[in-house]
Amino acid sequence: TSEDLRTALDALANKSADYDPSSAAALNLACFQGASMTPKVFHDLCCTVFQLNFTPPQMGALLHELDRDGDLTIDGSEFLVKFTQLGFEEKQNRFQKRKDFAERKKKREEEWHKKREQKKAEEEAKKVAIGKVSQADWDSAMAKITAAAADYDKT
Repeated sequence: TSEDLRTALDALANKSADYDPSSAAALNLACFQGASMTPKVFHDLCCTVFQLNFTPPQMGALLHELDRDGDLTIDGSEFLVKFTQLGFEEKQNRFQKRKDFAERKKKREEEWHKKREQKKAEEEAKKVAIGKVSQADWDSAMAKITAAAADYDKT
């Protein structure tokens, strides 16, 4: 099924993306070079080299995908080309995910700082508003205090 193929290709893509030929612990892919492989040989090599144990439906889907000439074998060099292609695509996907995550994080931080600055500005505006009294309000307040003081009885 397409799900079996996707699962198998995803597993190969992850192995390929993690593959570093310059590493001392690099996987030896020489066994895939050369003649065509039967599905059994290909399965055994995937188990040994990649530690991938594909199910029979996954192997069938892979065989259908990788067998270009229809002789029910997998050409090693064609597999290596596909393996490299999958790794390249997976690395691009990983890079894009990291980039998208960084952009989302930056946007959240910018929004947080913007809200923080707005809150500071609002608090500062409240402080200024409390300290400011219009001349009319001042005159009205003084008139009320004067009238209340005139009516004040000291006894």
